[in-house]
Amino acid sequence: IEECHMKGRSESECHNYIRVIAPLRNGRLLVCGTHAFSPQCREFEYSQAEDRFAERQEFSGQGLAPFDPHHN
Repeated sequence: IEECHMKGRSESECHNYIRVIAPLRNGRLLVCGTHAFSPQCREFEYSQAEDRFAERQEFSGQGLAPFDPHHN
């Protein structure tokens, strides 16, 4: 977030805005956000035993999610 501010972006632009939510073939869920102009994605898997989604992996979202929170 500090790097985002140093680049002259406003406080509201430097938050993490979710821009992609997509089901994957293997029953998992892909969620990607702007992450202060450095897109990040996380893959989640639903656990019936715990009745919740558990994070499986996190990776760069470049090419999957926009950098700018104003773009879809």
